[in-house]
Amino acid sequence: HFSHSEGITTATTMTLFPSLTFSLAIIAFFCCSSHVLSLASCDSDRPGSESHRTLTMPASMMTGSYEEESWAKALCCVYTHVTESSSVSSPLFELYDGSSYDLTGDTSVEVLKEAMDETCDMYMGKEDCANKAECVNNALNSGCVDSPLAMLINGKMRVCAFAKLKYWSKCCGR
Repeated sequence: HFSHSEGITTATTMTLFPSLTFSLAIIAFFCCSSHVLSLASCDSDRPGSESHRTLTMPASMMTGSYEEESWAKALCCVYTHVTESSSVSSPLFELYDGSSYDLTGDTSVEVLKEAMDETCDMYMGKEDCANKAECVNNALNSGCVDSPLAMLINGKMRVCAFAKLKYWSKCCGR
């Protein structure tokens, strides 16, 4: 036998619990999950005689995460196309002049960040990174959402799937 007040508490808890569970699921979806995506096509070509660099990633290394997708878009901004292939066993970075070399990294995201670092350290790449900083910044911030629930949980309204703006600031002076 339940008292009237116990019934109200139980009913209130049952009403709030699904709402809270749903809200937490939404945050987990936007913040923490890796969704399978295919790399967006990139058709950027640098003005002048050089066209673009190409980073070929082993298909086995790619996870399809939003972070990979954002870094691939950011690299596209600076005329670096990212492709995946089952015919390479390590990431291969091909430059404008046709020369190429392997990049290292334990994860695809580490390799993509390394490619951005390498690009921004090159003579022409430094110019590309400076001229396309806004494009890169937009690409790296495409995984962020505003969330009132996040404000309650961690005191920040803006929730990002990964810390990319912080990296770009360190990397390229923005």
